[in-house]
Amino acid sequence: MKQIQSGELSIRSEGDCMAFTIGSGDNAREARIADEDLPLIAEFIRAHNEARANRRRGYRLDLDQLRPDELAQLRVTVRSEHGAVIVRPADLSVTGIRVQSDILEASPGLQADIELAFEDKSVNLPAVLVRRYDDNTRFAFHFPEIFGDDGRLKPPQTLTEILYALESLWLDKNLDLKWNLA
Repeated sequence: MKQIQSGELSIRSEGDCMAFTIGSGDNAREARIADEDLPLIAEFIRAHNEARANRRRGYRLDLDQLRPDELAQLRVTVRSEHGAVIVRPADLSVTGIRVQSDILEASPGLQADIELAFEDKSVNLPAVLVRRYDDNTRFAFHFPEIFGDDGRLKPPQTLTEILYALESLWLDKNLDLKWNLA
């Protein structure tokens, strides 16, 4: 197979890389991905498909794999009956977030609101603390209202947009891509 076409996307094999082209003529944009990076893309796609098939959990994006300046743009605040605490995000999915904090005092079952802000987007999500790790500086929150009455994921559009932007940054860092189709 030398080339496949899906709508505006064309993928073709060229020597020791794959060329991805979107659009045609003067509007076409192209990126080349070295063969050694293809397993990483395949793993990302596999995890994405698995998350879509499993409606009970979402693909967790390891935020520590972002560039430090990009991670610094994601601001996370935990608001509860104990007040508001700015925390450091560790990983994020549509169903929850794991954070780190030396000052957050919380036990499993705590009801909170998680505010996520990235670039010009911000979303508040009702959350429940489901896990406090042994060192009491790492906490896992679940977003129970992400699920509709039918049990399917129905995340707010802003959360989806933030996740998509972070996933794009993760891919750009890990694959060293130099294109942006947004």
